[in-house]
Amino acid sequence: MRFMFRSLLLGLSCAMFAVASCAETASDYDTCRNEEASIADRIGACSRIITGNAPQPNQNEAYRNRGSSYIDREQYDLAIADETKAIGLNAQDASAYNLRAWGYLKSGDAKKALADVNVSLSLNPQLADALDTRGKTYEAMGMRNEAIADYRKALAIDPKHTESKDSLERLGVTLTQ
Repeated sequence: MRFMFRSLLLGLSCAMFAVASCAETASDYDTCRNEEASIADRIGACSRIITGNAPQPNQNEAYRNRGSSYIDREQYDLAIADETKAIGLNAQDASAYNLRAWGYLKSGDAKKALADVNVSLSLNPQLADALDTRGKTYEAMGMRNEAIADYRKALAIDPKHTESKDSLERLGVTLTQ
C-alpha cells in the first residue's frame, strides 16, 4: 500500500510538472530507497531526485536516504548536512533526526547525537532504530544501564532488531525468549 501511494504520488508529480523522463525518475526513486543498491547508485539517484522537480515529500526522503548512504561511506559531515536539509523540509521526520544523531555519534559528538535522538523519540517513541541509536549514544557516554534499557525497549518494539540484540550480547546481557 505504501509503495502504491508513492508510485501514485510520483505519477501525479510527473503529470503536474510534465517531466519528460518519468520512467527514469521512477527508477531513481526506487534506487534511492533501495538499501541493497550500491552506495554510489543510491547517492546518484537521490541527487537526481533532489535536483529535479520532485515534490517536497520525495525531496525530503531523497535527502534522508542520501544522508544514510553518506553515513555508510563514513562521510559524516555530508550525512549531517543532508539530514539537516531533510529536517528543514519536514520538521516532524523522526527518522531524519535519528539519522543525523547517528552521523553525530559516528563523528564523535555524542552530546549532539543525544539531543537529536531525543527529538526523534519525542516525535515517534516507537522507533526501534532511534532507541538503538540512543543506546549506542549512552554507551559512548559511559551510561551502560541506560544503554541496556534502550536496547531492551527497541527489542520490545521489534523483536528481530539485530543491532540491539548484538549490542546486548556484546554487553554480556542474556536475552530472554
